[in-house]
Amino acid sequence: MQVVWHLLLTVCMNGTCSEQEIQRFDPPSAQVKCEVMLPIYREVPLTEDYPTATAEYLCKPVGSLGT
Repeated sequence: MQVVWHLLLTVCMNGTCSEQEIQRFDPPSAQVKCEVMLPIYREVPLTEDYPTATAEYLCKPVGSLGT
């Protein structure tokens, strides 16, 4: 079975969190491609205007649920 992965951004501010898909990765090697891009996206500053906001990037299979 081939699994599509995506890179998600979750931003939390004032007790509210929003999630957005940033990029999708098709097989073969979808997980590896996502993990290669992850540190590149993490370098982008997102919270300069909102110093209390938190931003998290995550690679996971499309449609999967966290534990």
